[in-house]
Amino acid sequence: MRITALEPAKKSGKHRLYTEEGFLCTLEDEVIAAHHIHAGAEVDSELLNALDFSSQCCRAKQKAYYLLGYRDHTRKELFDKLCRTVSPQAAEWVCNLLEEQRYLNDEACAQKLAAYYVRTKKMGQRRAVYELLRRGINEEMARQAILSIGADPVMQICEIIFKKYTHLLDGDYKNRSKLVAALVRRGYSFDDVRAAIDRYPEWEEEQEEEQEE
Repeated sequence: MRITALEPAKKSGKHRLYTEEGFLCTLEDEVIAAHHIHAGAEVDSELLNALDFSSQCCRAKQKAYYLLGYRDHTRKELFDKLCRTVSPQAAEWVCNLLEEQRYLNDEACAQKLAAYYVRTKKMGQRRAVYELLRRGINEEMARQAILSIGADPVMQICEIIFKKYTHLLDGDYKNRSKLVAALVRRGYSFDDVRAAIDRYPEWEEEQEEEQEE
C-alpha cells in the first residue's frame, strides 16, 4: 500500500492520509514526522499498527498533560482515565514517560493527599489509608504518608466533637454509642475515641482559657 497524498485535517496539528484506495486515516503531525510518512511512502500492516500505537500515545499524552494541569493524579488514576480512550499499552507508555519527566509522582501525591485527608477532612489513620489505597497508592507508601503528618488522633477527635457532636455528650448511653460509631466511621480506633471522650472536658476548658487570653 502506498501513500498518495497528505491533506491538512480540519483540526490543526493533524493530516489526513490517502492511498490508491482512498482515505486511510488521520494522524497527528508529530506521528507523521516520527515515522517519516510522506506521499509515495510504502505502508504495510506492521507500520499501520505502529502508527496506530503512536497516535494513541500522542493523544494520551495530550490528555495526560491536560489532566495533570488541572490537579495531581496518582499513576492509577491517570492510567484508568487514559484507558477510557486508548489501549492499556498506550496508557502505560504515557504513564512511564510522565514519571520519567517527573510530572507523575505517587510519593509526592501521597503526601498531599495524606495532609488533605488528615488535616482538612479530619480522618483517622484507618480511613485515610483506605482513601489513599482507593486512589492507587500502595499500602506501605500510604501508611508512611499518613504517619508523616504527625497528627494527634485524640486532639483531632476533640476538635471534631467540638464542631459537630457536643449534643451527644449528654451522658445518654444511646447518644454516646452514636458518637463512638460516628468517630469510628471516620477511621479512628475505639481506644482513641474513648480517650478523646474522656479528655474532652479538659480540652474544652483549655480552649476557653486560650480564647480568654
